[in-house]
Amino acid sequence: MEWRLEHEPVLYRYAMDPSYQATVSPHWMVYFVADPARGTDAIAGHALMLGGSVVTAPLDTPFGRVAVLADPGGAVFSIVDRSRRVDTGVGRAEVDDPYDD
Repeated sequence: MEWRLEHEPVLYRYAMDPSYQATVSPHWMVYFVADPARGTDAIAGHALMLGGSVVTAPLDTPFGRVAVLADPGGAVFSIVDRSRRVDTGVGRAEVDDPYDD
């Protein structure tokens, strides 16, 4: 599901594929938009130089090129370069919100 402000996407809800359920508990993930001029890969490398870690290396998704990072204290977040969307056939965003908000 995608929420927009003035026609710009600002929030997504991702419905996890059933294969995730056995290994990943439900959770929140914050995504920061990566500047396409820098790119996800360069930002992930910069995070390493600043003492953070790369939890999941950059990968292509239908939402853009994504990486999961952790700050030096262990807080986990993601970055996404939305200019690099690809059709991988994996994952989906759908309306399945029982609260309809």
